[in-house]
Amino acid sequence: MPPVAQISPTLLREILELDGWTATNEDPYNWLMDKGGYDPVPIPKRIRTVPFAVFNNCLIKSGITGEKYQNLYAKACAKSATG
Repeated sequence: MPPVAQISPTLLREILELDGWTATNEDPYNWLMDKGGYDPVPIPKRIRTVPFAVFNNCLIKSGITGEKYQNLYAKACAKSATG
């Protein structure tokens, strides 16, 4: 089973993008991800791994759970491995 909390901010962003989210705003510290009908999800940029509380909040707000997360995680990892 892949890790569920110790992932990089860029990988979390990629997971959300694969689910249809887009970065609608960005500053040196955060990406603000948006998808119609959902509250915006902030992802901090300047950390090595996403803290569990932030990770959990992102998944709750985005509605990504269980098997859907696992599938998106696998796709994001495969995409980053191929460049």
